[in-house]
Amino acid sequence: MINYEINDKKVIKLSTNKENLYLKFLDEETFRIYSNEHHSYTVFKNKTPYLNYEIIKNENNLVFKTKKLMIEVA
Repeated sequence: MINYEINDKKVIKLSTNKENLYLKFLDEETFRIYSNEHHSYTVFKNKTPYLNYEIIKNENNLVFKTKKLMIEVA
């Protein structure tokens, strides 16, 4: 089972019983994903999080959609 929550910095925390992953959209075709142990950073002019995405929760997965991306987490 995958759960999610969105914190005040607009980062989506994806939780399983094994670990947490963090997802942040930077624009409609760019995102950043990292775990507790490994941080990956990308430099962009616009530091404002991109908020125009949709979250679809199914029984076994989560889908994050923008106009140009579809990310499925299972």
